[in-house]
Amino acid sequence: MSSKPEIKPAIAPNPAAPADAAPPPPHDAMRRLQIGIAGVLTVLLLVGMAGLIGDRARERAAAVRRARKMERKRMERDGIK
Repeated sequence: MSSKPEIKPAIAPNPAAPADAAPPPPHDAMRRLQIGIAGVLTVLLLVGMAGLIGDRARERAAAVRRARKMERKRMERDGIK
């Protein structure tokens, strides 16, 4: 008879996970990395596009202000109210 003490795990097993669960596929880490990089690039693209749209809106607003100012000067010059 062997009198070895029973060793219990320090962490309780997860009852929701099956005991014979297969290990993750070997390319799982690479796939997660690719998805993460794609996400970061997508965010950078959206931020860049938002910056371009904002610049275009500011340029257009400045052009409208210049056109209105020129129109007021023309109207003052011609005596039109």
